[in-house]
Amino acid sequence: MRTEKSLSFLFAPIIMSLVLVAGCGKEPTARSLLLISVDTTRADHIGAYGYDGAQTPTIDRLAAQGTLFERAYSVVPETLPSHTSMMTGLYPPSHAVRLNLMFRVPPDLRTLAEILRAEDFYTAAVTSAAVLDGRYGLNQGFISYVDPQTVAGGRSQLKEIRAQMVTNRALAALNVAGDRRFFLWAHYYDPHSPFDPPAPFEPGEEEEIPPESNELYDREISYTDLWIGRLLEGAEERGLLDDTLVILIGDHGESLGDHGETYHTVFVYDSTQRVPLIVKGPGVEAGKRVDRVVSTLDIFATALEFLGLEAPESSSRVLPGLPISPNKEKGERVAYSDSMTPPLRYGWNALESLRTRDWLYIRAPDEELYRLDGSDPNQEDNLAYTDRRQLAAMRELLEETVKEMPDLGLEEAAGHTPSEEQREALAALGYLSTSGGGERPVGEGVDAKDMIEVAEAFQMANLAEHLEQIETAEELLSWVVEADPENYGGWIKLGQIFYKQDKFEEAVATLTRALEIRPSSWEALAELAAAEQEIGLFGEAETHFQRALESSPFPAEVWRKLARLRLEKEDWEGAANSFRKVLELQPGDPRAQAALRQLAASGRIEPPADTGSATERNAPDTP
Repeated sequence: MRTEKSLSFLFAPIIMSLVLVAGCGKEPTARSLLLISVDTTRADHIGAYGYDGAQTPTIDRLAAQGTLFERAYSVVPETLPSHTSMMTGLYPPSHAVRLNLMFRVPPDLRTLAEILRAEDFYTAAVTSAAVLDGRYGLNQGFISYVDPQTVAGGRSQLKEIRAQMVTNRALAALNVAGDRRFFLWAHYYDPHSPFDPPAPFEPGEEEEIPPESNELYDREISYTDLWIGRLLEGAEERGLLDDTLVILIGDHGESLGDHGETYHTVFVYDSTQRVPLIVKGPGVEAGKRVDRVVSTLDIFATALEFLGLEAPESSSRVLPGLPISPNKEKGERVAYSDSMTPPLRYGWNALESLRTRDWLYIRAPDEELYRLDGSDPNQEDNLAYTDRRQLAAMRELLEETVKEMPDLGLEEAAGHTPSEEQREALAALGYLSTSGGGERPVGEGVDAKDMIEVAEAFQMANLAEHLEQIETAEELLSWVVEADPENYGGWIKLGQIFYKQDKFEEAVATLTRALEIRPSSWEALAELAAAEQEIGLFGEAETHFQRALESSPFPAEVWRKLARLRLEKEDWEGAANSFRKVLELQPGDPRAQAALRQLAASGRIEPPADTGSATERNAPDTP
């Protein structure tokens, strides 16, 4: 007991220092804010961070003109929750956005854009990945939020946007801002897999570079660096850089094979958590390097302090070593990060980690403890079994850190499920397009370290599907569910692959197994119903669609599927009622309006008293 008390006393200053000292309405140091976030970018693959193989002249020059943070860590190895922390100053347990695809930013949160818009800033964002589509909620507070939309075949669709287009759209936003103070967020997605660098960095015919190799990853970063350079040049030509705070930051890294993980989302080692962070602006010391632990969520407090504004309660702190930084800080800085991919996607245990200057602790069924003094840069020497005292200290510090995070009660508010269109777009980018129906399984002692080959096979199946190698995807997923029979994601994805091949009976059997694992998963219910419909099990399908509606936080897609089933059954009034439900949830939906018009024109339902708005009359005639 005496040891526990002494540890609490030792770490109390650290915990207390997590509470943000809000700005006090001081005179602004900077007039505007330019936030550049680079997806999936490791700090140790940037020239300014000592990487000899880098071609990153823009980022290196920015570091020479500003202050570089050597030990900046992401809060989570996924794009949406990571950016949510940047925009709110909150760790994921507080803002409750735990993964891509399954969650959206709760509207009650006050974001950086909302704060600045209230102060008459022109707020604009240019995003380049489907996981940041405005429907996931980060558009809160932005006057202009450009989703990653392209037009193909006359139809708008979600698709990864290249860095060149991001820069062009960002410069257009600066033109719209004119003389107003502005907050511009430009998000660059290119370093994300699949690695396919365009000119001038694409491999030549004589070059033999393996697909998805580190060389291609580096070239994606180089291509992004080129277009970040064009953005900064454009801002300078407009006379904006002298009084603008520029922050360049990575949202998370990429494992590149470290610890057996090829990409990211599972582990929280430095490979995926240590990211570049560079700040340039009025009064910021040029060429300075800060060797202190900081978190990516600290840009929230830092930006507001530079702009002379007060911040709401959060876990964010003003970055050290800047002209607006406190002269003295109590306690050592710590950085928390977690991964909810293992429990929410696979049914394994979650991972939580905490970094101090000298230590990394990872809470898992098999705990991990690593030195961060440079002696073990790849986190390969686990000291959890040999340094029990330090392990206990880090375990307690993690508990206290989590306890001090603001509890905003947003867990339920953050639930979300993507539409059918979004799932297709996200699958094309290699993301798992399944949800857990709002459940948050914690696993049964399954350690992700013991299951990384299963996660790898799943990712390879996604890639095979993207390359239209469907039989290969089926083979990989069959191995996944054999190796891990309780893997919900594996079963439902295998069911989707069977469905894609018109193997509907196999799809029904597979999706039934997914539903046994997560009985309240609306997606498992809806996918199963769709497969049952294909083999004529209309009664079972309708029952499962109805059950899906009970647990779906966004039921419009389920009502749409149910409408199609009722059309096939020639239940015209039931189909019409389903389309009306879609319109209640999504007013003005053109497909639902067109379907109701068609049903009325054919005499199958009574026509509405009102012929409808111009939007209805011009809607496409395809249900």
